Amino acid sequence: MRRAFAVMLDDGLHDCLRPLLGQPERGIQLFVSTAAVGGHAHWLDDEPLLGWDDVRALARSGVVIGSHACHHVRLVGLEPGRLAGELEGSRSDLEREVTSPSPALAYPHGAHDETVRTAAINAGFRAAFTTNKGRNGRGADRFALRRVSVHEADGVLAVLWKVLT
Repeated sequence: MRRAFAVMLDDGLHDCLRPLLGQPERGIQLFVSTAAVGGHAHWLDDEPLLGWDDVRALARSGVVIGSHACHHVRLVGLEPGRLAGELEGSRSDLEREVTSPSPALAYPHGAHDETVRTAAINAGFRAAFTTNKGRNGRGADRFALRRVSVHEADGVLAVLWKVLT
């Protein structure tokens, strides 16, 4: 069986712009909270975020842009109208701002339940990523996909170990 991987980044922090621009590799995905684009990440000590011009430049260079909802809030427990607005609004924003946005969602904070899953499906997403650690095999739940986290302090060997195990 052939194995594949994608490099994914959440949040759209401004400091990812330069490293991602012009990367010849394909398969890089960036998930942005659309209402926060151009502002600051309230969930990360007000780090500066990419603006729409930056996001479009990344998309033109081959980075696939996906949704991280509108406002980067925990989706679990939101009243149904607000939940739908977070998901449908982010899809609409991406379709307006970016050519060929990803049909995938990365749940903010990884938080999801059956209600959030159903809302994601109803909003037109075809898959969703959690922050649960691990790989996905054949038959994996497309709306509870796991990821292998890589951090700044990880060296090459640590990254390879995480990917292989």
